Amino acid sequence: MVRRRLLLLAVLLVLATLSWGVAPLTLTLAISDVDHPAVVASGIRLVLDDDREKRSLRLSIASLALPPFDIVLGTVTVDCPASSVPLPRLRCTGATAEVADTPWGRQRVKLDIDWQDTAHWSLRFRGLRHPAGRLQGRVRMGREGWRLELQGPALVAERLPQLRGRLRALGIVSLSGRLSLDVEARGQGGEPRYLAVTARGRGLSWSDAAGTQAAEKVELRLSAAAGRRGSVWAGAVNLSASGGELYSDPIFLDLAAQPLHLVADGSWRPGRVQLKKLILDGGQALQVQGSGGLTLEPPAPADLELRLDSADLASLFATWVQPWLLESALGEVEVKGRGGVHLRWRDGRLAALDLALTEAGGEQVAGRFGIEGLTGDLHWVAEGEAPDSHLRFGQAHVGPLDFGEGRLVLNSAGRYAYLVRPLEIPFYEGQLVVPEATWLQTDAGGEGGFGLRLQALSLGALTTDLGWPRMEGRVNARIPRARYRNGELRAAGDIVVEAFDGRAVLSDLRLSELGSAAPVLTANLRLRRLDLLQLTRTFSFGEIQGRLDGEIENLRLVAWEPDRFDARLYSSPNDDRRHRISQRAVDNLTALGNGVSGALSSSFLRLFENFSYDRIELKIRQRGDRAWIDGIPAPDGGYYLVKGAGIPRIDVIGRNREVAWEDLLARLRNIRVEGMQMR
Repeated sequence: MVRRRLLLLAVLLVLATLSWGVAPLTLTLAISDVDHPAVVASGIRLVLDDDREKRSLRLSIASLALPPFDIVLGTVTVDCPASSVPLPRLRCTGATAEVADTPWGRQRVKLDIDWQDTAHWSLRFRGLRHPAGRLQGRVRMGREGWRLELQGPALVAERLPQLRGRLRALGIVSLSGRLSLDVEARGQGGEPRYLAVTARGRGLSWSDAAGTQAAEKVELRLSAAAGRRGSVWAGAVNLSASGGELYSDPIFLDLAAQPLHLVADGSWRPGRVQLKKLILDGGQALQVQGSGGLTLEPPAPADLELRLDSADLASLFATWVQPWLLESALGEVEVKGRGGVHLRWRDGRLAALDLALTEAGGEQVAGRFGIEGLTGDLHWVAEGEAPDSHLRFGQAHVGPLDFGEGRLVLNSAGRYAYLVRPLEIPFYEGQLVVPEATWLQTDAGGEGGFGLRLQALSLGALTTDLGWPRMEGRVNARIPRARYRNGELRAAGDIVVEAFDGRAVLSDLRLSELGSAAPVLTANLRLRRLDLLQLTRTFSFGEIQGRLDGEIENLRLVAWEPDRFDARLYSSPNDDRRHRISQRAVDNLTALGNGVSGALSSSFLRLFENFSYDRIELKIRQRGDRAWIDGIPAPDGGYYLVKGAGIPRIDVIGRNREVAWEDLLARLRNIRVEGMQMR
């Protein structure tokens, strides 16, 4: 180091003599090497020519490296014209440099040089040829260290190897567009201490081979700056995306219609990012604010808080949520209202969630389900006690079934949630009551249970909405307890329905394959002492007096269509009521069994409106696409659907025992119900 300084001093002394007007001379200075944290050079040769009227400087370096920037160059030659060598400092404006070997080939650039010593110098360059475009900048060395400024005002994006390499690691195979780039870096020796980048992308387009990641003519603006202390970098990033379209499967963003703006302020050290402030501005649809820590290996929240708010849930759901649900029942739902969610992570685990909704709602486009007027808050904590959640909702429907307003109060903590108080909902002039409900999330999946009561339902209003022939009367029903586990819903105990002055008991109810296109329902049904007069008047089937019992066993529905069952409907034993049947009911039962009337001719039957009967019995056994019909054995090999009694006597006898299930359904559809067809 001492030797280099002595040589430089000698050069300056000689240059000083030149300024005193001595005879013309040529000075040659050779330095074997220079080793500095910022500059490493070898084979240095400095030639100074002075003939009084013309003074020039020529510097050649066999090898030059700039360690802070990881740059190694080959032979470097610098020519400085006479007017650019004022003394006693080495200053050169408008110099020309040729570099034989750079990462981008041979270079010829313009330089402005101001050299005091290896620790104090400045170099400005222009016209540096890069495959992506022309670069210019400045390198300075001073008491506070080195400083690099680099500008690329018009760069071709696909010709930036580092950018292209990073995108290829993400699967991006095509890239186009223009970039303007402004970089500033500062440091001491080989240690960078500050970095700032300002960039603007114009008309940026990219895609991967599968087309799952793509952009078209996107406009980007980036401003980032960070300083370093020890192993920690601290700074801020400001990123805006506007114009063009962006697709990241399955999310599609029209950035021209709704730009995105991201602001982040925090620090980084190996393995972790600490955010003082995070803001994502997505317009009315989405506003995000956050702070806290993120781990990088693997990327995950550590101690983080995020608040997401939406003044337009319709846009939020359609843009950010629905694309993930296209194959589910929520894939065709239209959402409305306002809402927000507050999430907190502790030690890498979600610790709490608070959700607020205001006049929110959703409607499945085909009308399968919908709800409106959702207002309230939901709370959950991973550990400890959570405050109760309160949620009010207005009208709701499942298919044609309408539900009134309700208030839900529940509590959710850890893996467990339960109703704090019974849920009561107006339902067809009566009430639907859920007295209790629980849910437990286990490692094997979710499981839960509930009870249910239906009180004083109006059959008239219910059947009208269902599009059925109008029924009259009231219905009460109860499910003592139902349990869901492993994708299967089972009723524990019997489901009892009180209607038509009798009782229907559904037992062994099991619903599996929930969520699939073909759920499976199995059950057994018992009917006891139903009033046939109420029942047949309700359906306008034609009047039948008496009581009815029945069993439907081994019932199985697949995709809500019958797949198998064994049904038997018959007159209740020990029924002391009068047994009468009307002409219309006789006609309908005859059509169902494809039979004929017995002893009396049809012309004679027209004289009577109703008849006495002894017993009624109908058996139907279904297996897939076939069905078998039976009744009370008849002497001639047929079967009675109605066995007559008294005078005038009427028998309804069936002849065909086996029938295609679709044909039997067609007979049912053709039964006359007050001039209508049952569908």
